[in-house]
Amino acid sequence: MKTKFLIIGVLLLSAFFTKGQEYNRTISKANKLFEESKFGESEIALRSALEKTEEEKAIEAQFNLGNALYRQERYEEAAEAFELAAKMTEQEEIKSQAFYNQGNAFASSEKFKEAVESYKNSLRLNPKDEEARYNLQKSMRAAEQQQQQQQQQDQNKDQENKDDKKDQDQNQDQKNNQDQKDQEKDENSDDQKDQKNKDQQDKKDQKNQEGKPREISKEDAERLMKMLDRKEEELAKKMQKKKSNSSSKKEKDW
Repeated sequence: MKTKFLIIGVLLLSAFFTKGQEYNRTISKANKLFEESKFGESEIALRSALEKTEEEKAIEAQFNLGNALYRQERYEEAAEAFELAAKMTEQEEIKSQAFYNQGNAFASSEKFKEAVESYKNSLRLNPKDEEARYNLQKSMRAAEQQQQQQQQQDQNKDQENKDDKKDQDQNQDQKNNQDQKDQEKDENSDDQKDQKNKDQQDKKDQKNQEGKPREISKEDAERLMKMLDRKEEELAKKMQKKKSNSSSKKEKDW
């Protein structure tokens, strides 16, 4: 975008010839450097000029400093310089041009919403400025498109966040399921080990029991003793009877 360049030093030269002679020489040098596209050197000269004059005359240096910064693509600094230039004068034409250049600086840095406001300020002071009107309409369309793109980016980001959360939830569910399976597997393995140990212990106990006499209750022991007593009595009777029979046979033979 083409910015407007301000040259008012010659008009003010007669009024401030003595006091502002050095300032005007510096301004002339800065303007020449600017025309030679030596924008960095022009910026230095303009800053030097601002240090050598009063505020009411510094408007030209301040205004053209914004242009030098703009040509160096330092758009944010240029916008600030034009803002200050607009505050330094009450002349509507110069204020309008400062706001116009500020709009260009904002638009070049893709700050279209701010650019719209600057062009509006320019047109309020100079409604006949067709360039400002054209740039205003262009910046309004760009601002609307930028807003739509931002909304789309926000929607895409929200969707990505939802998808990421969904993936995280699914991964967590899978992990929980796998952990549950691993836990059940470990429990089954522990149960099998316990059962195996129990079987081994049972076999060991059974083997140990085979070598031990079988334990009987007190009642069984008493019954067993009574039975043995009866058998001993019966056996004694049989032996006595047999002995008697044997004695009888001997006496008869005699």
